[in-house]
Amino acid sequence: DWSTYKPRHVAQQKSNHIRDWHPELRSTMRSQHVSCEVRPLLQGEKSDWNCPLCKQGLPPGVKASSSKGSYARQAHAKRAHPRAKWATFLLWTSSKTARKQNARNASQKAGTQARNAAVMRRLTQLKQGHQGKHKVSFVCWPYGGNKGKAMPICTECGKRGSSIQELAKVSCSTEAPQLRTRRLESIRLLKQHMRRCKEETVMGDFKRVLDILTGTCPPAN
Repeated sequence: DWSTYKPRHVAQQKSNHIRDWHPELRSTMRSQHVSCEVRPLLQGEKSDWNCPLCKQGLPPGVKASSSKGSYARQAHAKRAHPRAKWATFLLWTSSKTARKQNARNASQKAGTQARNAAVMRRLTQLKQGHQGKHKVSFVCWPYGGNKGKAMPICTECGKRGSSIQELAKVSCSTEAPQLRTRRLESIRLLKQHMRRCKEETVMGDFKRVLDILTGTCPPAN
């Protein structure tokens, strides 16, 4: 009488009863999985999993990751390829595309986490005043060895550095000797690279940097 047991215990109690009282009937009374076999596919049939050794596949509609698909893959491996390693029939080894996609997703996730951590670190440094007298704005540098790198640039003097600490080492002033000459040369190089650029996403970075450098260029004497 299974009604005296809690629902979650019924399956276990049935299994124990068959094991203890009907061992000779155990193989016939245990739960049987619905029959499903890996077989040659007909023309036009699409399978969720194809054997990498003989190209047979699961019947259409059977998911490779389901219990039915798993039992079918195991049975096919034992019957058709008894000497092959079981790893050959695992899902992660049968799809190079899936492995590449998983690696790409993991890389993108790690990159996003690293960028978020860097942003939080920069915000903390700005709040603590590590930039000194500079009014810092971060720009994605559009050319050269630092292309694509987020760099701090002062919107008051136009000076930039590889980090907030490096920028703080120079004074926020446009009165340095020959600053106008150097700034005009930077603007010339920027416009030169800008004319060669064909990436629409980078053009916005060029324009932003150009606006800052032009706006902070010292006037002619």
